Amino acid sequence: MSYLPLRLRTRAAIVTLALVLLAGLVAHAMASPAALTTAEAAKVVDLVEKLSPELGPLAYDEETADEWFTRDEVRGGLIAKAGFTRESWRAAFDATFCGYLANLPEAPLDARFAQMRKRLEHTPRMTPEQRAAALAFVDEHEQRLGQLRAAGRPDAATVRPLVSRLDRLMPQDVASE
Repeated sequence: MSYLPLRLRTRAAIVTLALVLLAGLVAHAMASPAALTTAEAAKVVDLVEKLSPELGPLAYDEETADEWFTRDEVRGGLIAKAGFTRESWRAAFDATFCGYLANLPEAPLDARFAQMRKRLEHTPRMTPEQRAAALAFVDEHEQRLGQLRAAGRPDAATVRPLVSRLDRLMPQDVASE
């Protein structure tokens, strides 16, 4: 969105902006009938680490798991070789990333949303309509983050040992212009 001239560098901001692309992820995570296992979560992280150099950085939405599965099928099928079907990959991928979000400390996330609102409220180059739209955008994504974190709570303990690896997979600098 061109009216959001923010440069964001913190992990919380990166995760927050990545959520722009996450519509539908909660439905996938909640649709998973079985709890995420430690082995599945570790396989997901292993595969993302192996495939991200070829498939790109981890900017994902509800279609990313399917896209990665399709692109990996053409490149050698590492995901299928690891024992995942398209459906089980999607469920494990979504549960792993929701579990990751559930492990992020709440205070820095809240502070980041407050900081974004404060910047938007004091940006002189925005019209009142742009400011209202931008603030609504922030509110929507804060709510979305809360939903994703709630969906990830059942898998948070399973994913917790993998958080530092997942941190390294997240984009280090996201600019919205």
